[in-house]
Amino acid sequence: CVAVPATVTIGTGLVSTTAPLTYGGTATPPCTSTLTVTAPSITSDAINVTVNPAPAITLSPVIVGSGLQEGTSFSMARAAGTGGVTVRITSANPALVLVAPNASTPGTPFIDVLVPQGSSSFGYYVQGLEGVTGQAAITASAFSLPSSCR
Repeated sequence: CVAVPATVTIGTGLVSTTAPLTYGGTATPPCTSTLTVTAPSITSDAINVTVNPAPAITLSPVIVGSGLQEGTSFSMARAAGTGGVTVRITSANPALVLVAPNASTPGTPFIDVLVPQGSSSFGYYVQGLEGVTGQAAITASAFSLPSSCR
């Protein structure tokens, strides 16, 4: 359910640190794992970490001309929880359209955007490649997981 680094170092003079947690990719959300922390000469500790299913995402429709770009957005059925939600926006046909986080960034086949805690929408751009025409689907997928744990 959850993937964590094999080791994390607590700096000299400190009593805590932050470790990145990511969805393990094999268990179907919602799933829960027990994260146990051990260190020599220190009492171990454990917490439960739950990965929730992705919130429903609605993409705003967009039409973009060849060689042009158009701003659009997506919204989620619920606001992002602790740590936010990473949403991957993907072009089904990158030979036709690309996606970008803003108007000044060159497009790519996909982008990952962090929707901050408490927010439920995010804007992005669809860029039509010069000299080509057709239709391409844009998809969005996400999963909810705290970005770190103390």
